[in-house]
Amino acid sequence: MRDDHGDTPDAAPDFVDFVGLWQMIRLVIDHRTGERGRFEAAVHLVPDGVGMTYHERGNLLLRGRPPMAAQRR
Repeated sequence: MRDDHGDTPDAAPDFVDFVGLWQMIRLVIDHRTGERGRFEAAVHLVPDGVGMTYHERGNLLLRGRPPMAAQRR
């Protein structure tokens, strides 16, 4: 049986299935102090000829502090 994309339901996803712009929220916990925060970001996944380039850019949000811009490649 095939789904609307012609794939079998139990087929492993291909990396191209993840190409594009994603939104994410990551829970951040400081285990020394117990402080909790979150990182809210946009993630771009772009094919680069070998695999994919990953780039996230967003804000780290901690209670009582201004948002801190952060990014990772």
